[in-house]
Amino acid sequence: SVRLASVVGLVAAAAMAGQNPWRAVYARLAAGLILAFAVLIALSFITLRGDYQTGSPADIGWMLPFWFAAWAADTAPASVVETHSITASVPRHASPLLLFTAILIVTGVGYGLRYLMPLGDPVDRMRDLATACALVAGIGLVMVRLRVDQRAVDRANDRVRLLATACEHAGDLILIAQGKRIEYANDAFCRAVGYTREELQSLTPAQLVAPESQAELPALRERLRAKPQVVRATTWIARKDGSTFQAAWSAAPMLDAGGRIAYIVGVIRDMTDDVRVREQLVRGERLSAIGELVSGVAHELNNPLQSIIGTLDVLRNHAVDPTTRADIDRARAEGARAGRIIRNLLTFARKSADERLLVDLNEVVEAAVRVRAYELEMAAIKIHEDYAPNLPLVMANREQIQQLVAHLIINAHHAMASAHGRGILRVRTYLVGEQAALEISDDGPGVAPDVAPRIFEPFVTTKPEVSGTGFGLSSSFGIANAHGGKLELVPTAVGACFRLTLPGAGFPGPVQA
Repeated sequence: SVRLASVVGLVAAAAMAGQNPWRAVYARLAAGLILAFAVLIALSFITLRGDYQTGSPADIGWMLPFWFAAWAADTAPASVVETHSITASVPRHASPLLLFTAILIVTGVGYGLRYLMPLGDPVDRMRDLATACALVAGIGLVMVRLRVDQRAVDRANDRVRLLATACEHAGDLILIAQGKRIEYANDAFCRAVGYTREELQSLTPAQLVAPESQAELPALRERLRAKPQVVRATTWIARKDGSTFQAAWSAAPMLDAGGRIAYIVGVIRDMTDDVRVREQLVRGERLSAIGELVSGVAHELNNPLQSIIGTLDVLRNHAVDPTTRADIDRARAEGARAGRIIRNLLTFARKSADERLLVDLNEVVEAAVRVRAYELEMAAIKIHEDYAPNLPLVMANREQIQQLVAHLIINAHHAMASAHGRGILRVRTYLVGEQAALEISDDGPGVAPDVAPRIFEPFVTTKPEVSGTGFGLSSSFGIANAHGGKLELVPTAVGACFRLTLPGAGFPGPVQA
């Protein structure tokens, strides 16, 4: 009964194993027990007929399961020896040598007892011992299989944790969707769109696409369904607060056993910084091209303009009629204004290497403020100055930096005067890493949103046509770039704020009292 139960159990195990590598092991163990069972039945019939002889080869029949156990052990799948690396492993195959040796010893002892003592307890006990050994061998193989499976599960879990950690710390945005449901989003994605993971699980991936890109979704879905492959595209993503950002993403489908799309893994990159850098490069190229153009035009206009102004001076000296003299004065004033525009053009287009020295930014800014102080005071504009001590010296052309600061102060003055006839001008220097920074802000009307992206382009001005040429900020922008620094419009709640940053030369300037 024990042998019969073992046969049934191993046959069932082999059937349930399916395509598992352990199916061959179970099948060989079952074959050994079936053959031994058949030999013992045949031996019983031989004994009943009286043809049995003690010590005949048939007595070895009950040992057959042990030989099949050794054969099964030789074909068992390789186990895994863990190493310190999660992804590294060393295969170790089962060695049947020890099992073969034990089988030879047990077979020899059993056959000897059967030959010397055909009847009695020793033989029966030996058979019981052999049967118990066969069961233990089968159970041992099952335990080995369970141990190998557990190791495989542990290693798979370690890999999952490793991949999850990598996804959480990735700079790109990662999203995994199953059908219309969002299964996973890493921290970078949650920060970018402003949703928590719980909120994202109640949304569909399509709801995260901005309205201006919704029309592209059907074609993208069709590309994924027609031929499962990596699909790349650029769309606009909607944040929780309603704002949008441009994103470049790639979507890779994961197929199930039936070849159907089970999950879609999306890797998304926020293109905001890339777009900003691209716009700055385009703006720089545009400024360079315009600079070359206006330089030639300015030189061509300057000479005839000086002749016109000189002629007007001569006519004024000979004019007797007051009305004529007034007309000449107005014409000369417009000529002088045209001359200033030409000088601004030349300043904007100038590319010559100017002499630069180590200068204290605080001193340069303070000198520029003092030049405009009286005019600002007459316009009821208060000046708040805050100069950082121990600011590093900067390698700069003093006159150009003063010109830049003067442009910013004049713009702030005109903005506040046109808005409410008074105001507060704030001038502040501070340290940003190894750079010296200057901020000049006002409480005027600020810069219109449609003008802000183009504020440093030539011919862009917020002043009336008679007083603004559109080259003050563009020339200041060029000066900052030429010094290896940056001039930018800083968002602020009230008025306008411009920030200049220049690389420090590594030596602190004098402490301001």
